[in-house]
Amino acid sequence: MDDRALARQLAVGRIAAGVGLLAVPGLVGGVWLGRATASRPGVRVILRALGVRDVVIGLGLKTALDRDAPTRGWLEGGLAADGVDAAATLLAGDDLPASGRLLVGALASSGVALGAWLRRSAEMGPAAPEAAEHEAARAGAASLTSP
Repeated sequence: MDDRALARQLAVGRIAAGVGLLAVPGLVGGVWLGRATASRPGVRVILRALGVRDVVIGLGLKTALDRDAPTRGWLEGGLAADGVDAAATLLAGDDLPASGRLLVGALASSGVALGAWLRRSAEMGPAAPEAAEHEAARAGAASLTSP
């Protein structure tokens, strides 16, 4: 499977997880946080907000792939989200069910690893215009300081 196909799988998985958190936050969040915690109204609000986050990042990545546009920003957004999810799960420790710690810890860590791998891929779309401008400016600045 090439990097673009992997990125598409990552995007679709993120969209599916986000839709699940939006539609049935108590059920999906119950796996992570425990059913009693995830069924509380305030917790369901936060779970839905996380769902929107994942839907937006997933749709952004999928749209960028479909349009052959730069994907780096969407991958970096996913890296940040997954990194925070993994860290928060780790920090919660025994306050979360063991199955939730294992599942979300593994999924979030895998998301970080896959996102980091894909971010480095040159096949993810054309370089972002701002990156090219930055490189040109840096090269110009270097020539100004060279004897």
